Amino acid sequence: MTSRRDCYGILGIRRNATAQEIRGAFRRMSMAYHPDHNKNPDAAERMREINEAYQTLSDPQKRAAHDRELDRAGPHRAQTPHSPRANPPQARRGPDVRIVVSLTWEEALYGTELELFANGRRLVVDIPSGIDDGTTLRLNGQGEPGANGGNPGDVLLSVRVDYSESAPEPERKRSDSGLGCGTALLVGFAVMMMLVWISSNC
Repeated sequence: MTSRRDCYGILGIRRNATAQEIRGAFRRMSMAYHPDHNKNPDAAERMREINEAYQTLSDPQKRAAHDRELDRAGPHRAQTPHSPRANPPQARRGPDVRIVVSLTWEEALYGTELELFANGRRLVVDIPSGIDDGTTLRLNGQGEPGANGGNPGDVLLSVRVDYSESAPEPERKRSDSGLGCGTALLVGFAVMMMLVWISSNC
């Protein structure tokens, strides 16, 4: 990590932050930028910076050395968001998160409820009945967190409907007008016994 890199700015904390505040900031940033939850191309690089910043500030000796480097850099160093000498940061909206969901024809026809995970959060989404393939649903405010107090992004669900499964054939009902096999056997046996009785008495 170079001397111009401000670990406090990376984690979005004050220079006099406590160890507990440093850990809390690291957890929040990790949840937002971990590649398992964040599919943006720069998420892995951002996570690497967050890890390096935390490793530096969580070690008292490394933190003291980093503070000395910042002091030597003077006004030309990158200011932390909370530094009084820094220009007020502009609020930025968080990135959107795109998720593709696959539905069966039956789920698309009658609607369904899906459980998803985005940015480490559990989301329950009601899919309306009659939804078409290629439809995009927007979940406002469920995307990645914004920067410097900005609003979070949205989650965009791209719906794909699988029509390869055909509808099940309706069950054929047995007609009540016909005789069952058991009834037919009983009738046949009764007729045979009657013929035997008639022949024996003739």
